Amino acid sequence: MSSEMMCESIKTTRTAAVLSRGIRRILSAGVVVMLCCGLLVALAGTAVAQIPLRSVAQLTVDDEGRALNYPSIVFYDSQEDEIYLVNGGTSRVVVYGADFFPAVSIGVGRGVEAPRRGAVQKNGDVYLLQVRNVRSERPRITVLSGAFFIKQEFFLDTIADEPDFSPRSIAISKDGLIYVASTTTRGALVLDAQGNYLRHLRPLDKVAGEERGGGDDEAAAAEVEAQTSAIVSVPGQPSAAADIPEQFRPRPARPGRSRPDPAADLLNPVRVNDVKIDGRGRIYLLSAETSKVYVYDAAERFLFSFGSKGGTPRNLSQPRSLVIDDQRELIYIADYMRHSILAYSLEGRYLFEFGGRGVGPGWFNFPEDMTINNQGQLVIADLFNRRVQVLEVLYEEFPPSLKALVMPDQQEITVTGTLPAVPASVTLFETDEGQPLEPTAEDIWSVIAGESLIEEDVVAGALSAEIEQEPVAIFLKRWANAWSEQEVELYLGCYAADFVPMGEVSRDEWEIQRRERLNRSAAIAVTLDQIRIVRDDGDQVRVEVVQDYRSDSYSDRTRKIFELQYEDDGWKIFRERSVEVLGD
Repeated sequence: MSSEMMCESIKTTRTAAVLSRGIRRILSAGVVVMLCCGLLVALAGTAVAQIPLRSVAQLTVDDEGRALNYPSIVFYDSQEDEIYLVNGGTSRVVVYGADFFPAVSIGVGRGVEAPRRGAVQKNGDVYLLQVRNVRSERPRITVLSGAFFIKQEFFLDTIADEPDFSPRSIAISKDGLIYVASTTTRGALVLDAQGNYLRHLRPLDKVAGEERGGGDDEAAAAEVEAQTSAIVSVPGQPSAAADIPEQFRPRPARPGRSRPDPAADLLNPVRVNDVKIDGRGRIYLLSAETSKVYVYDAAERFLFSFGSKGGTPRNLSQPRSLVIDDQRELIYIADYMRHSILAYSLEGRYLFEFGGRGVGPGWFNFPEDMTINNQGQLVIADLFNRRVQVLEVLYEEFPPSLKALVMPDQQEITVTGTLPAVPASVTLFETDEGQPLEPTAEDIWSVIAGESLIEEDVVAGALSAEIEQEPVAIFLKRWANAWSEQEVELYLGCYAADFVPMGEVSRDEWEIQRRERLNRSAAIAVTLDQIRIVRDDGDQVRVEVVQDYRSDSYSDRTRKIFELQYEDDGWKIFRERSVEVLGD
């Protein structure tokens, strides 16, 4: 397999290349578990599986030949074989043809003012989410015809109990139901084909910082029952999970393992940042808050969830988007903080991953979103590399062990045997009393499947590594971009809960003032340069920058000091001040 790889603009000759990337699947120090030839096999040391990829195209310019700004969102028209790209910072959607050439872009002239994710129907209609900012008065779903003329709009701020709704993701079922996830609410909205509110679809889970079960008590109780009881067949009816292998279905704890009554746990609705629907009608809700995917059938009955939080291989640090490959029966998830793409089976079993931080094809610099085209090629918005990568996973060139997983029809995979004794220094599982348990093949399969047999299963050793921190400079540029785009929630989300404003105003008063000022100007541009870390204490840093601010009525250039602290969900600003005015 050739190692030659070329990355050229889509206006030059595109050259296919093959990329091999390695992954490590470490379950504990000195114990590596792999699936090989249908058996569960334990190997000593570090196992590396090479994932062969082909770089199909690197999209780097828009329809006017300008370099992409911040390519943040991609979605796909399967009828016309076209890629839609939301080019962050420009309020435009660029459309690329089947040859990956940028054919056209749509903007304010067609009612596109503050675009986010979208979906294209078989009749050519484009459903485009739009948020509220200085250019866009109301959050809405704009429905465009195939010729990009507005057909209708559904205004989301009129939905009951959602006055500040800020849409993030959209999916449309075969029956015309519209599912919308949001940055400002928990769960997903369900609308009918006319944009009328029907209900919420709210996965429940343990949510950090929440103390009480959320939502209506009766509805929450029903969700708890649906999501924590075993999936069983109803006489005379097919099981809701009939196609889930037996070993991955919920099962009671084995004797000697204490598992609290799930209904007694404090479960709360989770935040959902992406929603997708597969060819069978299954609904997938991705939550960066819990690093899990919650799967429902077409009737919105909960089936199962999978995923685990962490900064090491097999885990999800900050998952931003998912896509389903119906042909291969795979689920791909983009992990923003680990710069990686993870692959799972439709049952939620982890299979492989590829990527890492870098600039070459197959490497990423904070992948934000992705979709899949008719050829089964992944289309990935590589945010800070300012490009969209089109990559093909070469399944036929997989090593035999991985090919058996990804192509299970070639060889049935069974569970057999047990693991060797676990080193005394490594604890894979613990009881509530803290006593170590001897892991069996069934235990490891449950970990691979993303399903917990006991409460809070813990994989120690290599899996206890800290989540990779986002570089300070990139965080601050993301803050400046949110300010420029007047994305109020994203901007305020960069500040710590205990942020101390300058002057004699409270945190709440400051936030009210900032909301007013961000929405006051018709246009804002904030850029940063000369970013310099002047003190680094690990989880707390002090940074000096030069900030250029320009609006329609005012401009200045100042030297600023930021004090940042690293929290569970990334860097936050807990103090900022201007120290010198440099002129305008």
